[in-house]
Amino acid sequence: MRNYNNKNYMFYKYKKPIFSYSYPCVEYNIQNVNEVFVNTEIGFLELSIFTNNWNTPVKNAQITFYVKNGEAAVPIKSIIYESEPILVELPVAHISGELIQGPEYFFTPYDMMIEKEDYNSINVLNIRIFPGIRTQFNYNLNPVKPEEPYKQETIAIPPHPRDLILDR
Repeated sequence: MRNYNNKNYMFYKYKKPIFSYSYPCVEYNIQNVNEVFVNTEIGFLELSIFTNNWNTPVKNAQITFYVKNGEAAVPIKSIIYESEPILVELPVAHISGELIQGPEYFFTPYDMMIEKEDYNSINVLNIRIFPGIRTQFNYNLNPVKPEEPYKQETIAIPPHPRDLILDR
């Protein structure tokens, strides 16, 4: 880990040129670089889970966070939702997941699965963690109806067009 502009960064080694971008008043054009700045700061998700059209907090729901590693989804954290709201701390970039090049630093998108018995689950894709920032998410779990099949709701957060996935 190294300190750069009063922030700590981990470095990963890559075999090909990584990036070239402009930052206000300073141009970075990095060629044949073997080290990449990866943000090691943490960010926060504040989660509230309800049912009955947002009227009743849900207890004992299982929340699992995943990172992508190629085609595989690697579970990195699992918690039980006991009280409303819950604050989850996650690193901006996770060593087990893919790295995305943002305009200022590299980060890892997270996927989250919310499950509770007798409720349809919710799968949230591409959650981005920002350093030192608390992001609030509210979800409504719908009960499984006996006359309907189980459904999983998927919410895909689109990536920003300026972010690039890196091949390691």
